[in-house]
Amino acid sequence: MKSSEEPCPGVTLRPPLDSSVDEIRILDILPSENKSAPIACSYRVIGLKSSKGQQIPSFETLSYAWQDAGSDAESEAPQIIIDNTPFPISASLLRAMRRLRFPDRIRTLWIDAVCINQADHVEKTQQVNLMRRIYASCSQCNIWLGYPRDVGVSEEDAQAAFDTIAWITAAGEAMDANFSGIDAPIPSPPGWFRDVEDNGTDEKEGLNHQLRLRVSEAFYKFFRTPWWSRVWTVQEAALPSAATVYWGSCEISWHVLDMASEAVMAPVDGRRDGHVGDLMPEELYRFKPLDYLTSVMRGIMISLWGEEPVSLLYRWRGRKATDPRDKVYGLMGFKSGTVDDDDNEQSEDDDEEENDGKEGEKREEEEQEEEVGFLPGIPSCDYTLDTQTLFRRVSWALVKQSNSLQPLIGRRGEAAKLEGLPSWVIDWSQDRWSDGFFYFDTEVKKVPVQVPAAEYWEHEKLYNHYCADGPVMVGAGPRLLDESGRVLGLDGFLVDRIAVVEQREVGGRQEFPGDQVLIANAARYGELIGRCHDYFSSASEASRKRWQSGGWMQEYLGVLTGQLDPEMPGYCPFGQDEWASTYLQHHLLFVTEGGKVGFGPVTSEPGDEVWVLELCRLPVVLKPLQSEHQEGGKKPRAFTWVGDCCVYGAMMGEDLGEKEDDWVEIAVH
Repeated sequence: MKSSEEPCPGVTLRPPLDSSVDEIRILDILPSENKSAPIACSYRVIGLKSSKGQQIPSFETLSYAWQDAGSDAESEAPQIIIDNTPFPISASLLRAMRRLRFPDRIRTLWIDAVCINQADHVEKTQQVNLMRRIYASCSQCNIWLGYPRDVGVSEEDAQAAFDTIAWITAAGEAMDANFSGIDAPIPSPPGWFRDVEDNGTDEKEGLNHQLRLRVSEAFYKFFRTPWWSRVWTVQEAALPSAATVYWGSCEISWHVLDMASEAVMAPVDGRRDGHVGDLMPEELYRFKPLDYLTSVMRGIMISLWGEEPVSLLYRWRGRKATDPRDKVYGLMGFKSGTVDDDDNEQSEDDDEEENDGKEGEKREEEEQEEEVGFLPGIPSCDYTLDTQTLFRRVSWALVKQSNSLQPLIGRRGEAAKLEGLPSWVIDWSQDRWSDGFFYFDTEVKKVPVQVPAAEYWEHEKLYNHYCADGPVMVGAGPRLLDESGRVLGLDGFLVDRIAVVEQREVGGRQEFPGDQVLIANAARYGELIGRCHDYFSSASEASRKRWQSGGWMQEYLGVLTGQLDPEMPGYCPFGQDEWASTYLQHHLLFVTEGGKVGFGPVTSEPGDEVWVLELCRLPVVLKPLQSEHQEGGKKPRAFTWVGDCCVYGAMMGEDLGEKEDDWVEIAVH
């Protein structure tokens, strides 16, 4: 869906739709043997609700990036002709339609920018809510990536890249068959894999070296075309029963891409001993095209198989959308299981309708009633909602669905890019390519400090291992404290207040391999200890004595090495290299007023507080909005959310006993 990216002509051109029978417009593209001839089309309206003896008319869909990387001069105002009336479209769409138009017969497509009135929010909402059924009902999806030359690749090299992908699929299938005891010869790779003369016998060192490099680059750039960066294209590729990818004159089945990914991943999955990558020349690894192939295709399949909404949203958070609401709406097609399940249910319904029309209609009505929304309180998309309200409702729905604060973990200090969001609300408009800076006040001026990207899955590992809040509920669980839904009510107890934090690095912090993190950052870690000595020399007597006893050293080393449980000294559940590379170097070390050592988001500051909250298995850093002397009345203390943290000796519920009477309600704004 390209909601605001296509020009919207007058609505009088489009035939009206009856939403009660889930009608959509489709486009019949008239044939032409002249590739440069104007595109002539006509609208047709069909319903997506099949009735007794009638099937949904056949149609295809088009998935494309609203603006590709092409520099071809199409025309100053690209347009097509629909029912004898000019209709403005983007240059990217015009290129796609010219590529897909048949020379000798009508081709019927559903194209979002043309078939939905983008200016009508009511129609747009209704039609977008049908997107899952549209893509699941089409005979195939046509995926247009633009032309290879748009990204500096020749058609010949693009075809060689596609040939390589097809060979990977065939080789993988042969390896699977051999592993299963079936004798299947592995197909010969493309000839340019080796440095062999045309006679097929004489080898000449480096003969095809440059060609292999170009193909590797083409393979890589294939996955860097704009289509792969858009959030809507995830479901547009995954939901149809079949899809074909077009890259200029080259084309390849989506199924072949998927099977190529499976072929590369199979040894990791334990399905066979050989690896198709072992048969490929080393030049094809230069741009890591196999990494792109497996990560993208496997991610799409995981989403199609079914995953929790919070995982789905984070998986594709890096994809782009002109309308930030589409970072949510563009994934709602995955809301009710796999497409195969839906197709099977539809087939069963069709059979029953043939045998008993009334029974089939009754079953269809029941299934529609039982269909669950994407999230509780988010049953469908609604373009009348502003972005802030949508993101707030989504974050609350995620908390409600999980009955925990787990969906809020993993943000390592990032501030919302979208203004007006409560601190606890996840800003889905962020992506991994945001500038990632916040501005930290020093005594002299504001300085930029880079914030690491959110890592939900890495923090989920921590969340599942530790249990800071204990096994028993004490309060009422998360709730909203105001009618607007902006203030989150939580129960918890104060662990301690942060006194000293690790020195921040202006600009970005360099990343190191896990086995080099401690050495590379030794000076900064040592500087923190020096400032702690200065702080505790004038702290309270109890804090000073605790620090001077030297017990902090065990805690400090425990945090640096991932050994946070005092009952299990020497044990790091994640491996010390992984701990250092994944967690330690992306957080800020801190020491509390009571001498506790931990790390938290890079935005943690002295005066922030560490809390254990009910239904949150990790401690959390919160920023007070008012001092204790300003509380007054019975209102809960007010905070903003900073992020989850790790504290030595506070990860397994160690403080629950002595804090039994200290549980209070707090308000997170």
